[in-house]
Amino acid sequence: MLLGRPDCAAALQTIQDILTIIQTLRETDDAVMKASVLAKRALSVLKKIIDLDPMTRGLENRLRLIQVMPDLAAVKAHASIAQSFIEPLQEACGKKVRRKARMLSRMAMARGPYPITYGRVMRVPEYSDLVRTKELAATEPGQTIPAFLAPPNIIAFFLKIDKTAVKNIYSQMGGTGSVDCIVFFQTDILPVQAGGLRKYRGIQEVKFATGTPVEIVQVRRL
Repeated sequence: MLLGRPDCAAALQTIQDILTIIQTLRETDDAVMKASVLAKRALSVLKKIIDLDPMTRGLENRLRLIQVMPDLAAVKAHASIAQSFIEPLQEACGKKVRRKARMLSRMAMARGPYPITYGRVMRVPEYSDLVRTKELAATEPGQTIPAFLAPPNIIAFFLKIDKTAVKNIYSQMGGTGSVDCIVFFQTDILPVQAGGLRKYRGIQEVKFATGTPVEIVQVRRL
């Protein structure tokens, strides 16, 4: 089983809790034995859900050392080092889960026979994210992303009108807030909604799912 499993974060938290208990053990006759038992339990959790990438190997080695250390000071030293692996592993786990979710989302997206050009009015931060990720993204989980069909005549129209006209159209189509640019992009992914939406002066709204891959073809800054 791999690091990207959704239950990975919970397992890593369990290991963190075990290491914390080891750190709080007091010098008694059975403290080292207790630490060894706890380390064995942590290893069993680790083996069930995580593949042995370099960070995981480091954590595994420290847990094994805890099992054989003869004194509590050495046990706690290795437990402290083991804890330093937890946060990076949790971060790696989260990235893999998010990457897997995006991949599954893309697989579920319906594709058309060829790319179609669309447009979207954006602010600079959204545009910057789009350039970096090449994916449309909603501001809130579960939201769809409004855009509009952009055949050549619609693109030409938006390229010649002034910013005030753009803001007026943006408002008429339900947009709020300031606008910085109009981004025209292509994708062969079909909108999740294309009917029954706003239409203003021949500009037809559509809506896309978060994670839709796109290729930017033209940008007009306002």
